[in-house]
Amino acid sequence: MRIAGNNTWGRGGAREFDAAAQLGVEFIRTLQQDFTTHGKDVIASLRIDEPRSYLKLIMVLAPDQIEVDPFKQMEDDELRAIVQAARDALAEQQKAAAAHDTEEK
Repeated sequence: MRIAGNNTWGRGGAREFDAAAQLGVEFIRTLQQDFTTHGKDVIASLRIDEPRSYLKLIMVLAPDQIEVDPFKQMEDDELRAIVQAARDALAEQQKAAAAHDTEEK
């Protein structure tokens, strides 16, 4: 079977396309059957063994349905504390960079 990478189909023409399409259909059917048999166990295993991958999978499959806003549930005082901590950290970095520049001279 040959799948053309451009508009030049070669000798097989539509038959080559049909074979590729059929392969895709068979692959999806096999994948669906495998998921029906093993999917729940694999998902549970992924959640337990690789939680980061589990969350990535969720975000890839349902990005529009999941709202990720870590600040949404926070109180104003918590947000102010985060902003202040960021400012303090930035000031420390700037102070350290200035001290380093002074040492080099």
